[in-house]
Amino acid sequence: MITDSFYILAGALIGPIYALFVEKIGGDLLDASGAFAVFMITAALVVFLLAFWEDRSKHKKKFVIAGYGIGIIGYAGYLFVNSASSLFVVQTMTMLN
Repeated sequence: MITDSFYILAGALIGPIYALFVEKIGGDLLDASGAFAVFMITAALVVFLLAFWEDRSKHKKKFVIAGYGIGIIGYAGYLFVNSASSLFVVQTMTMLN
């Protein structure tokens, strides 16, 4: 639970500066809202699909470890974002955890 708390805190720290970040890479309000929409759609699909697979699996710890790993890669991807299209990819990777 401590690890999850720090993980969620790290993601929450991005929130207040997100609009400034999108503006810095040449985006606008439409790009920021589009990236968030991609994030939410991906979230809905991934949670829905992986729930069935995870319920049938006996390796639940591996799902947790893989989820954190993919999320870390997604958050680290913000360091390499330089356009709105790459932001959409990073938003998708961030949700795949």
